[in-house]
Formats: sequence, C-alpha cells, structure tokens
Amino acid sequence: MKKARAMGEPVMISGNTRFGKTETVKLICDMEPHNFRLVNTPDSNAIGDLLREVARAVGIEVSAQNSVRELREQIEYVLRF
Repeated sequence: MKKARAMGEPVMISGNTRFGKTETVKLICDMEPHNFRLVNTPDSNAIGDLLREVARAVGIEVSAQNSVRELREQIEYVLRF
C-alpha cells in the first residue's frame, strides 16, 4: 500500500491464500478512502466487467446501458479530479 501511494498508481497484491490480504486491504481502504479504493476483480476477462467494478469503487453509478467508452471516460474524469 505504501508503494501504491508513493507511485500514485494501482498495484496488484498477490500471495498465498489464507494470509489475510483481502481483510488487510479492506481495513486500509476503510481507514483511508481518500487514498485507497478496493476494486473487486470480476471472474470474467472482459474489460467492460473490470471497468464496471472500477467505476463502482470510485462511486460512479453503473448500469447495463453504460458503454465501455463511457465508463472509461467517466473513470478517467473522476481519477483526474
């Protein structure tokens, strides 16, 4: 999490199961919502599904009618400002 804050970039946290990665990240995200957002990665490999999860994480209302291009633009706008 320190690396993500220092770089200002998303990071992927990986490791063996049952070591508390998710619970730790959830706690940090709850403690510092102005710095961190937890994105629940979808089971599919579709970019649209991932963008919907990112949009939800940053507080954008998502519906089935949102196109991938619209979602990308809205996410970029929110992250920029």
